[in-house]
Amino acid sequence: MVKDYIKSEFLKIIYNKWLCINTVVLIIFTPVICLFLNNFGKVVNINYYSNKLLYSLYLAQIWFIVFSTIYFGEEYKKSMLRTSMLSVPNRMKFFLTKQLCFIIYASIMFFIISLVSIIVINIYYCQNYFLNLIKLILPAYISTIELCLLSSSLVMISKSQVFPLSICISGILGLGSFLAQFFKAAYYFPILATMNCFFSINCTQYLNVEKGILCQGIWSIAFLLFSGILFKCRNIK
Repeated sequence: MVKDYIKSEFLKIIYNKWLCINTVVLIIFTPVICLFLNNFGKVVNINYYSNKLLYSLYLAQIWFIVFSTIYFGEEYKKSMLRTSMLSVPNRMKFFLTKQLCFIIYASIMFFIISLVSIIVINIYYCQNYFLNLIKLILPAYISTIELCLLSSSLVMISKSQVFPLSICISGILGLGSFLAQFFKAAYYFPILATMNCFFSINCTQYLNVEKGILCQGIWSIAFLLFSGILFKCRNIK
């Protein structure tokens, strides 16, 4: 039965043109961004290539957020959720299955774009830093999945695609850094908490990698639990 639920969710992804377009854009443009991003200093060494890779993965979070908001937000359009609940009457099973399918798909996509970007860097610059660069992607992966879970939770809470998009994308593009200039507590907010996951050398103004992942993980789990409880108790229209 669970396999049927999972299969159904993956079919929703395959037959949704916007999710497919988002996937294609992600695979194509992440390596391109990685290559043509502004230079990170005049010294071309492993840190130079690392920063290009990590910053492209940082920007790729935008696509993952868009994907998660479309995927979960579609349930609140045209009574889709009511139709879904007819096939999966157990709300928590539906909620957990949907989250699991999203994590699996997002994980596959993340490692695909990471590997493609690393291969492109090595070929384009005629280098052999594959193993050095592959070690950098795990913290970035954990941070990205946590952020996606947070955005999907906001969709389930607000029943809106616009609110999570505006909050998360503005945070990635600089709102969090702006707030941090006035409130030191902003460094413990999602996105800013894990900024060091996307630097080859830790920046002292942000939390270290382990602390940042833990901090953002707490935010993600808290919102995920709240959205799950709300989804279970809320009336479906």
